[in-house]
Amino acid sequence: MKAELAERLNDLPQRLLSPDVKEGKGLGNELGFFIFDFDPKSELEVRRHIPNVVSKLGVIEPGYSVASINILDQVYGVLSDQDLLERALEIEAESGIETAIEAIKQAASPEDVAERIVKLHPPETTHLYLLHGVGAAYPLIRSHSLLSNLHSRLRGRPLVLFFPGKFDGRRLVLLNRIQDDNYYRAFRLYENPC
Repeated sequence: MKAELAERLNDLPQRLLSPDVKEGKGLGNELGFFIFDFDPKSELEVRRHIPNVVSKLGVIEPGYSVASINILDQVYGVLSDQDLLERALEIEAESGIETAIEAIKQAASPEDVAERIVKLHPPETTHLYLLHGVGAAYPLIRSHSLLSNLHSRLRGRPLVLFFPGKFDGRRLVLLNRIQDDNYYRAFRLYENPC
């Protein structure tokens, strides 16, 4: 792991409890959605570090409720809630992966995934949302679509998206090669990523 990434990961609990993040406000009082972008090669290290961050936040500030959410698990959850997970596997076996991906995208839309997240982790009792698993969930769900659908549902609660790729404050580039649509409502959690 690069030294810069290790520093950011070690600083993460303090950064997440900073007033600008904790109060869920970005520049100009925009909603506090933040992107923690990192080199995709470090995905496993970042993924392993997230439970430590959640644990440290609970020690530093007891009662501060943090939801650590794997996006792919939520897509599977939406399919399971509709009894469609087995059907998606059947479609893949019968018609191929591309057809199955399209069927899953229709059955587990960004709206459905956002609604499930809010149902499981209501903003009335959740202080901070940490979303991860973006790379694994692609192409079933796109980051900008999920963020857009969570925007009005989180009622001002801050959210951090752990993003394996680059975010320049406007464009999301997944895995440093897949261009996502622009997303203007998020801010970089750290200005100088690895």
